[in-house]
Amino acid sequence: MRQLFLEQGTLAVKEVCQPTLDDHSVLVSVSFSFMSSGGGLAKLISDRQRSILDKIPSKVKRIAELIASRGFNYTSMILKDRLAGRVFNLGHSCSGVVIAVGSKVKSFRVGDLVACAGTDFANHADIVCVPEHLVVGVKQESDLKAASLTGVGAVALHTVERAQLRLGHTVAVFGLEAVGLLTAKLCAAAGCQVIGIDRHPNLLRQAQQAGLSTVYNLSQDNVAQIINALTDYTGIDCVIITPDFELKNQLQDIISIVKHKGRIVLTNNNQIDLPTESACRKAIKLDFVTPYGPGLYYHEQQAQSNEQKTMNTFVNLISANKLNLDCFTEHEYSLENLTNGLDLIQAKQLPGLIIDYQTIPLSPLTSNAPIVFVPAELDQHLKIGLMGASRNTRLTVMPILSQIEDAAINTVIDPDISRSMTASRAYRGAKALAGNLSAFQHDDSNIVFISESAEVDLTDIITLLQQNKAVFVERPFIESLESLTKLEEFLQQHPSAQLCVGYARRYAHFIQKIKPLLDQRSTPFMLQYRVNTGAISKEQRFADAWRFGGVMSYAAHILDLFYYLAGSKPIAVSTEVVRASGEGAQTSDNFVTTVSFSDGSVCTLLFTTLGNPNIGKERLELFFDSKTIIMTDYRNLTGFGVAPYFDENDQEPDLGNTTVIQEFFNGLRQNQSILSVDELLISAKLALTVDQMVY
Repeated sequence: MRQLFLEQGTLAVKEVCQPTLDDHSVLVSVSFSFMSSGGGLAKLISDRQRSILDKIPSKVKRIAELIASRGFNYTSMILKDRLAGRVFNLGHSCSGVVIAVGSKVKSFRVGDLVACAGTDFANHADIVCVPEHLVVGVKQESDLKAASLTGVGAVALHTVERAQLRLGHTVAVFGLEAVGLLTAKLCAAAGCQVIGIDRHPNLLRQAQQAGLSTVYNLSQDNVAQIINALTDYTGIDCVIITPDFELKNQLQDIISIVKHKGRIVLTNNNQIDLPTESACRKAIKLDFVTPYGPGLYYHEQQAQSNEQKTMNTFVNLISANKLNLDCFTEHEYSLENLTNGLDLIQAKQLPGLIIDYQTIPLSPLTSNAPIVFVPAELDQHLKIGLMGASRNTRLTVMPILSQIEDAAINTVIDPDISRSMTASRAYRGAKALAGNLSAFQHDDSNIVFISESAEVDLTDIITLLQQNKAVFVERPFIESLESLTKLEEFLQQHPSAQLCVGYARRYAHFIQKIKPLLDQRSTPFMLQYRVNTGAISKEQRFADAWRFGGVMSYAAHILDLFYYLAGSKPIAVSTEVVRASGEGAQTSDNFVTTVSFSDGSVCTLLFTTLGNPNIGKERLELFFDSKTIIMTDYRNLTGFGVAPYFDENDQEPDLGNTTVIQEFFNGLRQNQSILSVDELLISAKLALTVDQMVY
């Protein structure tokens, strides 16, 4: 895994081993971490990390360039040769998903979304091990990015709590880097009148853009005189000196602007020369904030530490939309591209940045030129090329394609020329060719529809997409980790490429009735889905899509349906296989797989060829919010605890096959994909994971 280190003033990304899990900690796969702009915060958190951001220049850029161009292994060798001395961890605030818990951890389980804090724990790394009392839950996946500020937010919030502010108080915040700006926003959220003070014009400008209306430049403005005039010489209620503010000799002036019995809160651990006489004359209350106090990292303390309570309060403010953190989260970088953001931080143009660990480094697989679908102009038709002309395709798919408005079947290609000719005769003007998918590289069709029985080559698909053709693949086709990585790299580089997989179940009429109810649920759901295909003969096994195996030919569509209904990412998969005897029996014919999702929902698929077909083929049972929904073969839909008009019976099952094709073409007309890159990749990963488990 990757981790960011400080070694003799140089930032370096290294490949390291995964941290070891202990009884009182949780292992977290990091989604985002926050790198603060404040060098003072680094000192507050740990003296050994002071001046990190003052030592960032060209060395970092050279290291980052090595990472980007030569890879981590090469960079590791350079680091061993050129860097010597002690290596320090970096980071103190991150968010992600729990992937393992210690034996004595009670508050968290695998799959929970969490925010983490703590030096030496919440590192800038792919995976971190954090004590339970420095971890808090995050309710929604959409809040994870903002929740990566929780470690910094806890510092700011603890400062505000110690200031004992009340509605209507006037507070001056000295130092407007990350912690100071966040402190000012929290004070404003508490109903205080906030004055921001700093020496750097970029920080003052950032504060104004973040919503702080009253700011002063300590180097240019006579702040004491201005504030005394504003308060009619009564003074302000509180001054907060943030860890990033260099105090110098301003303490006497600061005391002069604080009202009688006012308060000064110091989160700076520098030595100070306190004007005792002035402070005593005005009965100033002086508070020191130590956010990461002694003993904080030991599990022998109370079940929930004060730090954890503060962290939880901060996360709740985020989930309730009471704290706008856009100014902190709008700048996002991967570890490999961190140099670009660090340059902006060093110039104090950013209050901090988000490191995104979900972004996968891209290799130069293809050109970076954007891919845009270009509709055919001839006769205002979208010209469809059909790959594969089996009997099932001719009877089911081609009638649907023929009804698409402003579209026409242009070319039919099949390895068997007789099947191509049979299909083309039904559609005047369609060309009939013998060949495979690569033949469409030289065809004028601008949409390629690949039927479920056709052989699929990923290289051919990528080539067609590069030619600005839209591609619809009727069945899932990723069958190896190498293919998955290749597709992932391409789609990350070309997110607008018009690639669609025919996950039709999510478009079925009954599913569209169920989905709105699940979107409004207040608890995770449990779902059990049974596929009973009956005995599969040897002849069936090598016909049409079945030859690709039970998972890729059938079960993958149900797994995508699980992901669609959950509306959150799968985080754990387990599979048990029944190894049936008999000629031609395969392990992908009979299995049970359970998928856990990040929102806590659990879906189970029982897939079997052992049963009697008379009991029906597909059955869904869904449980949530004291409601139960049962669906049988997409013909009968029954709800318990839902509206009485919910139940429905259809003579003909609607599996969504027509709708998914229609929606695909509707999206093409607007140059929009009906499935996002994440949806394509996550469903592909899920199917591939199960497929590998059953063999």
